[in-house]
Amino acid sequence: MRPPRLILAIVLTWLTSHLLAQTPKPAATTDTSLQGFTKPIPGRWLSPSENRSGVPLGGLGTGFLEMRPDGLIHDAQFELSHPPRTISGCALEITIGKTRVQLLGSSSEPKSNADTQHSLPGHQPSTINHQPSKYLGHYPMIDMDFGSVDETSVSLRAFSGLVPQDTELSNLPAALFTVRLKNGGKQKQAVKLSFWWENDLRKAGPAEAGGKAVGAGQTARDEQSLFQEGRVIGVRMAHKGIAGTYALAVRDNGWRIEALPNEAGPDSPARARIDAEAVLSPGESRNLTYVFAWHFPSWRDEAGKVWLNRYASRFSDARACALSALSRADEIEQKIISWQSKFYARDLPGWMKDGQVNSLYLLARNSIWLDDGRLLLTSNGTVPPKIEPINAHLDGSLPLLLLFPEQEKRVMREFARAQKPDGEIPGALGGAAGSMNPVFGPHRSTASTDFVLLVWRDWLWTRDKALLKDLYAKARESLKFAFTLDTDGNGLIEEPVQPDLNTAGWAWYGSSTYTAGLGLAALRAGGELAKEVRDDEFMVWCNERLEKGKQSLQEDLWTGRCYRLYTDPDHFRQSNACFVDQLAGQTFAWLLDLGDLHPPAQAISALRAISDLNVQATEWGAIRSTKPEGLADSSGGGASSGISPKEVWSFASAALLAANLHDRPELRQTGLLTAERAYNALSRDGGLWNQPALLDAHEGRPSSGPHDPGCLLFWALT
Repeated sequence: MRPPRLILAIVLTWLTSHLLAQTPKPAATTDTSLQGFTKPIPGRWLSPSENRSGVPLGGLGTGFLEMRPDGLIHDAQFELSHPPRTISGCALEITIGKTRVQLLGSSSEPKSNADTQHSLPGHQPSTINHQPSKYLGHYPMIDMDFGSVDETSVSLRAFSGLVPQDTELSNLPAALFTVRLKNGGKQKQAVKLSFWWENDLRKAGPAEAGGKAVGAGQTARDEQSLFQEGRVIGVRMAHKGIAGTYALAVRDNGWRIEALPNEAGPDSPARARIDAEAVLSPGESRNLTYVFAWHFPSWRDEAGKVWLNRYASRFSDARACALSALSRADEIEQKIISWQSKFYARDLPGWMKDGQVNSLYLLARNSIWLDDGRLLLTSNGTVPPKIEPINAHLDGSLPLLLLFPEQEKRVMREFARAQKPDGEIPGALGGAAGSMNPVFGPHRSTASTDFVLLVWRDWLWTRDKALLKDLYAKARESLKFAFTLDTDGNGLIEEPVQPDLNTAGWAWYGSSTYTAGLGLAALRAGGELAKEVRDDEFMVWCNERLEKGKQSLQEDLWTGRCYRLYTDPDHFRQSNACFVDQLAGQTFAWLLDLGDLHPPAQAISALRAISDLNVQATEWGAIRSTKPEGLADSSGGGASSGISPKEVWSFASAALLAANLHDRPELRQTGLLTAERAYNALSRDGGLWNQPALLDAHEGRPSSGPHDPGCLLFWALT
């Protein structure tokens, strides 16, 4: 007779499969022809109701505006030491004949109240029309299609700078908005565009020099001024006592332009407004590009130290930012189209290309870029957030290495600079609220091995001899420190005594396959680095520990089907749970040309076990940890029974690599299916620009940790 728990597991598996068949799947990506692109691009057109998140418009280390499919700006973060906030008020409206349509607005003013909130002089509020739109995000660009308004087609392209290898265009604190119109009727059409932005700088907080913010209603200190340079006309917004500035501007393209710096009057919040008017002949097309720019030169960390943003060393205020953005708007747009066209031409599934391009939003939303050249990512998904946690850097820095290699090298040198005399590498380069002091303790069992893997990866892919010279000795000492954590001498790094300091988020004990596997991969990388510099003594040191550790891993952690989560025989503790990322070390070893850490037959068996247990237990990728009979492992609560997107990408990458290296085509199908399911969970309702650390296994909804930079491991799939 079968054990009752096994019968329950079989029933639950059948029920899960049955429910999956009944659950509506998200719409597949479709190929879309977009202006400027020579070939269709894959993506999902979203309706206004699918507004769980939106593309953040802004450069690297500049702050951002988040524009969602409902046409509203939701989160905005200009002061990098402050959390995101809502914008007090803005709107871009178009009037064609007697019909007025709002193209974008601010979430602080509900769209249902737009008739009263967005009324402009010379308009009748009753004429406003909430035109349905379609939204296609392909970071750093948004295309919105509003269909036809009085026989005139209306579309909007919003974008900001993310141009590979170009640090100047990628570090502009500005969002560009191009309205495109075509008169499809037989009569001339009078067209008017109105873009306004409220001066809410009084909400930005005290100036770095000691100025004080003022409350709502105290608008007399708002300072707004017109400017014009060449074809650019705009309004600069400031507030006395506040260090930051805004600018709203337009590039004249044959339109009649009127800029109104104090459109709202003395008794209401000051706002700038720029109107543009033109007459379109039948069949005529026209476009107009606006820019909204911001400039907050510095921010304070927890210790009170003032840090200067990189862009502030190039621009004096928001006016200068706006002028630069508009003068180079066509160049920025064409360079985005160029690199995306090359990426989209790759022979990959449409969902994978869409997910990878849009995952790059994390580079903008989570980044700070200091005037000394350091481009650093924050872990917005942790509480409190940290600056460059090294485990997230190992998972998420692949696109940084590919797109901005010099900035990746700079980060690696920062980790090396922060190394302790005993060789320990910090778990993060900074702590909560912008503290720039290295953080030691968390992730101690993996931080130093992560560093070695990163040094090998960056050398392997850049062949930068200066980088190897700078980092080799640091990598050697960090690996030696890491194996001081092998307290029983079996060649495997052990988990920290304090469980809350490990990488997983719930208690592991003794030797875990995840941590031990990363240690073995680091020993392989260390041996290869030693070979590159002809350090024979260290190469022997690495190889001896590697062979011992591989033997211990098989003896202590192999169950006959997969590798157990952890074992701690000294304290009679063991978990036979199947962890989705148990082959993390092997994944990086395959990815970085380091070969097999485990016997291939056992690695393939483990991948199949994960597919049978973790993948089959959910519709949305793979549960982090399951018991041998297929039930979710609840030992860590939601941390163990949820879904980690970055671990799904790691498992899927391992399956794809194993399929190629060991001729197992069935694993390719497994890897692609699992990754696509996780992509479906993220992309539902427009969620691609809010990638979390964890998803709920039942509904596939975010359960913790928004904007996790580790999700950039998506790029390992290619």
